[in-house]
Amino acid sequence: MVTYEYTAVTQQITKYNYVDRIIEYPSSIDVDGATYAQGDTFHGSFSYDTATPLTFYYSDFQDRYTAYHGEAVHHVSTLIFDNHNPTYHSAPDGAGAQMSVTDAHSAADDIYRYPDYLQLVSFNGNYFLGFDFANSTDNSIIDGPHSPASLSLERFPYAWATFGRIYEPALGFSMEAAGRITSLTLVPAMPVPEPSSYAMLLAGAVLVAWARRSRLRG
Repeated sequence: MVTYEYTAVTQQITKYNYVDRIIEYPSSIDVDGATYAQGDTFHGSFSYDTATPLTFYYSDFQDRYTAYHGEAVHHVSTLIFDNHNPTYHSAPDGAGAQMSVTDAHSAADDIYRYPDYLQLVSFNGNYFLGFDFANSTDNSIIDGPHSPASLSLERFPYAWATFGRIYEPALGFSMEAAGRITSLTLVPAMPVPEPSSYAMLLAGAVLVAWARRSRLRG
């Protein structure tokens, strides 16, 4: 399990209007009492299990890439907008979260075509939060049905976080606020205590309990 903290700046607002069947790119949008706008900054964290099992999903007919997909059961993510109230926390224990990777078989000449690619998506109620990491020049990062063991903006120059509102008939549209990730920091893992440490903790607990009983008897 790895955990990262990130910051991002909203670059694009997308409104999918299902009533008029059009896609719009407004500079801001009001959803559920909150306003989202280009230039909004936000930050948060996300975790994923590097051992998440992934299965074959699709292979390009020209053998340029192979895609794999799986349930990211331990993927947990958060988001906080810096200038207004809405916050996001994925469903407990990563329920419904998804992970996809694309293993490019050769370096691509276009960031949108056949790069080594990682995507993480979590859901909670009517909202979702997705992370996209891609590298079109180095096709050695993703190797088969495995997520990358580490992330950095140097390894993945294309890095985005997308916060969105899922479509509901009463709302009439869905919304996405996509932000370029500007910083990405690995959170150090908590060290696992050695067996001797557990023994010392247990001995300490026994000593405290004995002292407490002695005071009560006194």
